[in-house]
Amino acid sequence: RNGADRLLMSFTEAKMSLVAFDAGTQSLVTESIHYYEHERLMQKSFDANQACMLRLDPECRCVAMRIYGDQVAILPLVALGESGDADGTRPYASSFVVDLQVEDVDVRNIRDFVFLGGYLEPTLAILHEQDPTWPGLLEFEHDTGSLTVVSLDLSNQSVSVLNSTSRLPSDSQILVPIPEPIGGVLVFATSSISHVVNGAVSCMCTLNKTAVHGIGVHMSGYIDSTSEHLELVLNPRASTCLLLNPNTLALWTQHGSVFMLQLVGDGRLVKQIRIRQIAGPDTTNGIRTPVADTWDEISLLPSCSTELRPVTSDESELSADVSLFFIGGKSGRSLLLGIERIEQKSNANDAQTGALFDGSSMDIDTELYGAPSSMRSSNRRHSSTVEDNGEYGASNQGPASEKWTDEYRILVHDELVGTGPIASMEIGHAIASLSAYPSEDDMELVTCAGNEWRGCLRVQQRHISPDVVASFDLPGPPVRKVWTVRCLKEYNIGGVMQAADSGSLADLNDAFMVLSRDNSTAVFAAGNELSEMERSGFYTLGPTIEVGEVFGSTRVVQVYATGL
Repeated sequence: RNGADRLLMSFTEAKMSLVAFDAGTQSLVTESIHYYEHERLMQKSFDANQACMLRLDPECRCVAMRIYGDQVAILPLVALGESGDADGTRPYASSFVVDLQVEDVDVRNIRDFVFLGGYLEPTLAILHEQDPTWPGLLEFEHDTGSLTVVSLDLSNQSVSVLNSTSRLPSDSQILVPIPEPIGGVLVFATSSISHVVNGAVSCMCTLNKTAVHGIGVHMSGYIDSTSEHLELVLNPRASTCLLLNPNTLALWTQHGSVFMLQLVGDGRLVKQIRIRQIAGPDTTNGIRTPVADTWDEISLLPSCSTELRPVTSDESELSADVSLFFIGGKSGRSLLLGIERIEQKSNANDAQTGALFDGSSMDIDTELYGAPSSMRSSNRRHSSTVEDNGEYGASNQGPASEKWTDEYRILVHDELVGTGPIASMEIGHAIASLSAYPSEDDMELVTCAGNEWRGCLRVQQRHISPDVVASFDLPGPPVRKVWTVRCLKEYNIGGVMQAADSGSLADLNDAFMVLSRDNSTAVFAAGNELSEMERSGFYTLGPTIEVGEVFGSTRVVQVYATGL
């Protein structure tokens, strides 16, 4: 809408709303509300606290939302003016609900679902547990997870099964789609990560030594145990994963550890999943201690993540090797990260010592904040370097597989500091030693926020606290509005009036300060000190409405109630 994206949000129990940004009112407006809280749909729900999962097709053909039980609401999306849009003004067509427990599909107990790319029709990969187990039965039933891929027919409002995979670990929780040329999905479980493509498991990476006890005998040929030394116990729902390219991912775990994952194989067949920790607490020795000096830069407790793309007039200006991600945190800080894949370096030592947070090759800050002077990357610390063999499908034997030669640079573009979680707080007077004119009303709120080694003290104020260097009283009625203006002198050069020093306007100090009261206006000359002007040329017998500069700051305009 007007060149801006729309937001589609889901709400408990079974609602979703489409909102857009209105440039006229500078606010969000609701375009449509889709409501599925009907008695006939509620009858099939067994979990009153079930979350409403919302997923978008990569090609923006439809949106899927899980509602009661194993039912999925489908909202087809159409371009404005297409035949699917009834009145030519809505970006969607009529929605419908699909029951996945029907005989032809027979999917029960959904845990997660994602859309897959590269198909002619919208295609869903659904992670479910057909026959649920529990810890008391894990000795006999420990591989009860299943993955079913279904195709959506939007015109006939129906689904059909493409392929299905069973005997996945019972603790499988979430899915991450992998784009072409590899394809398929990654299945994240508590103790393993599996790659499934075309209805078959190609690789199952175990994260600790106890993971093999929860994997069936028939999967023993697909086990990759090269990462067991990490002794990682993953909570997939409290972690977040970022896709950097089709064979490389970044994983933030529930403890704040950051890992890089690389899929190694041949074509669509993944033979190994390499995992390397680059930041966060080290959990291999059972004690969560920081890794080197890099943990404080990019480590956080994740709550959500999304990939961003700067809006420019020329799409060719954006490098395909630079990705911009926002990661929301639970521990009081959220990060805007830029991750760049750089070219292979001939000197491995130079690759290890290069400044990871050097923003010389990254101009995303200019897109975000404008002038390059706002970049904070120049004094960021060196963090982690992840190397890649540069060729998916390379042999995983020999010295070349022991190191990854392609680097990833991680740049912290911005950081949002939150207020929670708060463990304790106190309120008191601010220390006024920095100001020569303290105010008796200055109060500060000091909170103990964060958790574990992410804890810190935060000082919160109700307003900006400037460092006051000079102060004087203004007798008379209260001041209602204040303006500061600059003014350049003009000279007659060859019959043409030209402003002096017009090129240095940004460095020019203010010349006047105008104060408007209820029944008068005061004008002060700005220099080493402020002095009130008796004959300023301004209207001073009444209040001022507006003061501004025109013609390259060579003229000052004053607007009052009866004149200009």
